[in-house]
Amino acid sequence: MARQMGIIPIKGTIDNLTFYMMDGNPQVRRKTSLDKARMKRDKKFKNTMKSADRLGRGSKIGSKIYRMYFPGIKDMKLFRTITGQATKMIKTGLSPGQVLEMLKKEYETKPAQIIETNQAVIRTLEPLPWSADILKRYKEG
Repeated sequence: MARQMGIIPIKGTIDNLTFYMMDGNPQVRRKTSLDKARMKRDKKFKNTMKSADRLGRGSKIGSKIYRMYFPGIKDMKLFRTITGQATKMIKTGLSPGQVLEMLKKEYETKPAQIIETNQAVIRTLEPLPWSADILKRYKEG
């Protein structure tokens, strides 16, 4: 990738060149040939699309759990944690319905401890043991 030279940095695309900023430095590269249609139809991106689908389903489940147990609280780290747990559980082969029920049970029995400080609300939450034993317990119970 080349660096832009000059007084005024450019952002955007002109012809086949894309101008952008990276770490505060102006950069330029050739426009990519990859587009949405190719991503969806090309067999080379099959695994990428599967991962994106799992992440989308995990995000929807994470959103439901987050809104249900943490209403009015804005904490992206916590939301990402819940979404990550849901996505990993989906990857093991569980249906979204099963994942939602498992996470509901876990968050009902292990509510977040909320500690108010002067300026912010800090949450401490034990990581969920969604490993093999929790899957085993769910299938047995």
